[in-house]
Amino acid sequence: MGGLHAQTLLLNRKYKEADAVLAKINILPNEGATGGHKMYREAKLMQAAQLMQKKNYKGALKFINESGLWPESLGVGQPYKDDIIQFTPRNNWMGYESNEVDITSRNFIPANTLISAWAFEKLNKRDDAVEWLEGQIKEFPNSRLLLWSKAVFENDNSFVISEEEKDENVRIIELLSLTGNK
Repeated sequence: MGGLHAQTLLLNRKYKEADAVLAKINILPNEGATGGHKMYREAKLMQAAQLMQKKNYKGALKFINESGLWPESLGVGQPYKDDIIQFTPRNNWMGYESNEVDITSRNFIPANTLISAWAFEKLNKRDDAVEWLEGQIKEFPNSRLLLWSKAVFENDNSFVISEEEKDENVRIIELLSLTGNK
């Protein structure tokens, strides 16, 4: 019940309250029980985003650092290092040293392609960002979150994903993009 309460608070944008609930509950551990950690991470990163809106970057950094913790009371401990995300070296791509994410990893986050595209844009490489996004979509055509990432990057409001398709990563990115913190 505590987990459902925390999830409801998150969906109602009551991040501080959700964080407080998560600090008090114990979710029984079981194989693959990552829901508690996802809620914890979202609560912390959303509070960080709110502080960034207020230009309180020092306070935001505290929550960002906390978001990387794995409280065992939330049903799962930190995964083995090799399971967190799998990178393999790749050839120099478009003049940049880069990494290729193993899409089969359970930690692959398609919505983060938008963050990568924004990084290219900050390097004055917008065309490279679009080309990279299109390559990701071509490689993984069934990923609606990749299509969403490209639409947001291109300010295309015609492509919308439903609330059910959104995960904590999309909600965090939406908040950051709405506040101009990209």
